[in-house]
This record gives sequence, C-alpha cells and structure tokens, in this order.
Amino acid sequence: MGLGWYDPPVGPRPDPFPGVPHMPRRIPIVLLCLIMFVAGRSSNAAEPARIGLWNGKAPVGAPGSGETEAADAFVTVHLPAGIPEGTTTPAVVICPGGGYGGLVTGPEGEGIAAWLNSHGIAGVVLEYRLPKGRPFVPLADAARAIRTVRARAKEWRIDPDKIGIAGFSAGGHLASTAATHFDGGEHNAADPVARESSRPAFAILVYPVVTMSGDGHSGSRTNLLGENPTPQLLDLFSNEKQVTKQTPPVYLAHAIDDQPVPVTNSRLFHEACQREGVPSRLLELPSGGHGLDGYKGPNWDAWQNGSLDWLASIGLAPAAATARPRRVLVWDEQQPSQKEAYDNFLGNRIVAHLEKQPGLAVRSVKLDDAEQGIGGPLLDTADTLVWWGHVRQAEVKPEAGRRVVAQIRDRGLVLVALHSAHWSTPFIEAMNERAREDLRREHAGVPADRLAIEEVPAQHYKVPARDARITPASDVRRYPDGRVELKLHLPNCCFPAYRTDGKPSFLRVKDRGHPLAAGLPESFSLPRTEMYDEPFHVPPPDQVVAEECWEDGSWFRSVMVWNLGRGKVVYIRPGHETFPVFHDPHMLRLVENACRLDAGQE
Repeated sequence: MGLGWYDPPVGPRPDPFPGVPHMPRRIPIVLLCLIMFVAGRSSNAAEPARIGLWNGKAPVGAPGSGETEAADAFVTVHLPAGIPEGTTTPAVVICPGGGYGGLVTGPEGEGIAAWLNSHGIAGVVLEYRLPKGRPFVPLADAARAIRTVRARAKEWRIDPDKIGIAGFSAGGHLASTAATHFDGGEHNAADPVARESSRPAFAILVYPVVTMSGDGHSGSRTNLLGENPTPQLLDLFSNEKQVTKQTPPVYLAHAIDDQPVPVTNSRLFHEACQREGVPSRLLELPSGGHGLDGYKGPNWDAWQNGSLDWLASIGLAPAAATARPRRVLVWDEQQPSQKEAYDNFLGNRIVAHLEKQPGLAVRSVKLDDAEQGIGGPLLDTADTLVWWGHVRQAEVKPEAGRRVVAQIRDRGLVLVALHSAHWSTPFIEAMNERAREDLRREHAGVPADRLAIEEVPAQHYKVPARDARITPASDVRRYPDGRVELKLHLPNCCFPAYRTDGKPSFLRVKDRGHPLAAGLPESFSLPRTEMYDEPFHVPPPDQVVAEECWEDGSWFRSVMVWNLGRGKVVYIRPGHETFPVFHDPHMLRLVENACRLDAGQE
C-alpha cells in the first residue's frame, strides 16, 4: 500500500478526502514557508524594520538597580503580507539559541519569522545582548521587546493581547524566563514603552534549556550565571521552579534523544505547568536530537504543525494559520442494535456533528467497507481516526491494528477509541506498543546486547478478575554478568466489572487546561450510560483529563491520553450503543476536541 495523497500512483486515483487541499510531500515545509514568505514580501509586505530597544543605554543589573551600559539590543519586525484592513495579527517575539554565547539568527530567527509570516503571524526576531555572567541582561531585552511590540501594536496592526514569545535551546531558556519573570509595567513612566506589560500571551519552547541544575546545559549556565553562581541565583533561573498560576499557556517540543539539552528540561517545565493549572502541551519527538535533524524533516515539521494547531485550540492563531482542515475518519461497526438510540448509526451521528464544525474534513467508514474501511489511501491521509467497535472486534486482525499503530507512531495519527473500543484491535495494539516503550524506557541503561524481553500475550475479550494482577506488568531477572531478562505481560485492556443497566454517571473534568476540556463545564452528568469500574488494565496514561463515578461508588478514569511516538491515543469511556450518549452536546464537544488534538500531544 503506502500510497495516498502525498505520492499518487501511476494513473488516476480517487481522493479519499475530496475537496481538501493537498500539499506534496516532496516540498519540505520549511522551504515552502520560505517560498510563501518571499512571494508575499514581493507583493505587499513591508521590508522588515530593525529597531534598537534601548537607544544605546541598556540596563545590566537586576530590575530597579539602575545599572546601565552603552549598548543596545535589536528587534527585526517581519509583518505578514496581506493583513486585511481593520484587522490585526498575533505576533511572536523569537529568541534564537546559541548557548548564551552567540545567536543562531538564521534558522532559529529569520527562518522562524518567515514560517510565521506564511501563516499570517508577525515574527519579531530578537537580537538580545549576550550575558557574559550578567543574568538579567537577556531578560531585560526580552521584556523590552514584548513591551515594544505591545506599545507599537496599533502601528504594526498587531493584536496587543496576542503577543507571545518563542525560543530555541538557550533562547528557549530566555523565552521561559520571560514567561515566568514578568511585570505589568510602570504605569506612570515617562517612556510609553515602559508602561506596557512584559507578560507574553503564550510561549513556544523548542528543545529549550529550562533548568540550571545538572539536567540543564552547562555552557548556557556558565555563560548566563558565571563560573560560581549562588544557590539563590541557580534557583531563580531554574524556570521550572518559577511557574505560577499566572504563567501564560506553553507549548513545548523536544526530541527524546537530545543529548546536549536532555528532554528532562521540557518535562520539568510541563510538569510544573500541570501542577499550577497552566495550559501546556509537550510534544516529545522520537528522534532528531538537538536542532531536530538540522531544522528540517518530519520532526521539525511536527513541532511547527503542532504549535499552530495548539495556538488555534486556545484561540490565539488567525484563520490563515490553518493550512488545511484536519482529516477525520470515523470508523463504526454499524450494528443494527444501534438503531435503538441512533436513526442512522452511532458513527454517522458523530459524523453529522463534526461535519458542521469548521476546520474538519470528515469521512464515515465501516467494518464492511473495502479493506475494512482502513485501506491505504484512507489511513495514510487521516489526521484522526475515531473508532467505535463492539461485538465484531476480533474481525479486525492484528496486522491491521499494527498498521494503525505505525501511523500513530511514525506519522502522528491520533487514535480516538470510544467506549467498548477498549477491546478494538487498534487500541489493543497501541497499548501493547506503549507497554513495550515504557519497559524499554525503564531499562534504558541496559545495553541492547545484554537485554532479552519475552512477551506474554493477554487473554483478550475476557473480563479480568477483581484480584487479578494488573497488566501490563513485568518480571525482571538480573544475572551476575550483567544480562537482564524481562517478561512483559501485555495489557488485557479491560476492567473487572461493568453494568449495562443505564444508570446515570457523573463526570468531573480534572485537567481543565487540557485541549480536550475546551468548552466543557467543570462537571456534568449523563442520564443513561454503561458502567465500567477500575482498575483498567492499560499502561499508565500521560494525562487523565476526566473521571466518572456512579452512585454505587464505581469509578473510572474516563478520558485518558497516551503519547505514542509522534502521535497520540485518546480513550473516551462514556457510551453504549443502545443509549443516546452521543446526542449529549458535551460528549459531542469532547469528541470534536479530540479530533482537533494535534499529534504531539501533549
């Protein structure tokens, strides 16, 4: 197979998503953005303006110290072409990396501005002063850049409430510093720029240095803080320790094989945001190292596409930022018993809702379609696969489930498993793969030639006993010569109790900052639904967005998310094909939110 809208075979082939614009794979996204930028600039975009921030008298000490030097920092303002009269655009202050010893203003500055411009967003490249052991110098420049853009927003037709900051590597540390060390401005200052707030509306951190501890980057730490920083200074600029409820929303992207700046940096900041209730999303990329394969290729494209989707999900991206609708496949067995609650089947009820929503291109498929509805051109081009399965789960063979997993892991597909799809073949195979990933990560320190893994398949389609060992689980045997043998008991993907009497349930949103929770109340009830009871035999999820309970004390983690390679798996529990759960507007919004979830996710 392997053929789809990217690489058409010889001769005509039907488009599985007719009417949706295509982008050839052969043109790298960064190059395409540069082409669009140059084309736009040649028509009606103004030449970028390079502006000094301090008029030759720049602060060097802590805020309020009064220390200055005869120096300056600069911003180059790249405005997108064709902003309609009477409208405004978001803007991003861009902080290039360079270990606080230089500035990579090409790919991490001007190239990012070009990409932003191609999506209708202003890019403001910051040439900050190098600290040379004076830690407040770059922060002063970043804060001044945000204030300057805000003060001149009307002139540049920028929305003052949508000015964010982005940073790469050490520039990511500066961006995270600006997102955690800000103020509301000096309202009585003679300088109009100084009156503006320095708080960014959002932050985008790409392979950022975050901490000044051992997991950070020693060169950046020395260049910023000097050779012998005090513990107080180390804490102050370890930005994972500075997150508060006032920190703006944050998007992070980091390769798990980044050696100079370990992914721990992004994880620490993301975890701090989650603790404080700050909306954040972390895209962990499977490879690419520091610089993500030299600023090109699928991992580079993934963070760019993911950040645009994230900005749109929180209402901070213009309509122009949406390159094309998200392609959604809704797969359903279409059992006759569904007619008790759905005139035209459950899956088609969901499709009817999604088709009315902007930015989504939706197609309904079913088990009895050719190639069981998930043939190459369909699966290869979908961004989201919504799956409802029930009594015919086993008819979808494991190899088909593994094809879905490959699309999740390698291309960034988002699988949304609904209710009884916990025993669907794609969900089972995805949970198997996540269990393998977790086990390999747990024993990452063991050389590959010293590690042996035996897998014990789960007994699917059988409810586990209440006192059964929770799966996945592993047994470890270590030998004196350093060999390690692991026995992995794969997940059963079920739970010890269920009840089909249609009693009401009560859902509570735990993570209100998660994109899946957008537009949902803090809690709501479903008058009729099936009951499931914990423990759910699956790998630990990366996020539990909502929990559900019943009057008898039964309880379930009812909305969960797992990262898997470049993609995600979402499980949404409420349902039953003979109960009208997907007539409920909150449930339809939840599925819609899942269809808008980008691949990283988070």
